Amino acid sequence: MKTVLYMALCACLTGCATLNNRMLEEPSPVAQAALREGDFVAAKMIRRLVDGNLLVRLAEGQVIMLGPKETCSWCWMYLSRTVYVELGEQSAVLLSPKGERIACWNGGPVDAY
Repeated sequence: MKTVLYMALCACLTGCATLNNRMLEEPSPVAQAALREGDFVAAKMIRRLVDGNLLVRLAEGQVIMLGPKETCSWCWMYLSRTVYVELGEQSAVLLSPKGERIACWNGGPVDAY
């Protein structure tokens, strides 16, 4: 009986997590408008470092370090999820699927990840 309940709970949690990932990765209308206007590319947020810097992996596999110019209140929610980044020579803009933006410093490629 305990095994059956445990398996049912695991199935429920797995299904809920999958549903949650799909909902968060689908760009909202606000984000879609920003994506049409800017030169954004999809990236996966792979790590938020202790010093506040962020690591994102581009589709080509290259890892870029971004340094938010101010505290990002939403970045931690998108770890291991898709975000959008517009890279400039020294700065960048990070865009969440909800349309939230944060200005960042472009720290360039990181080889360690």
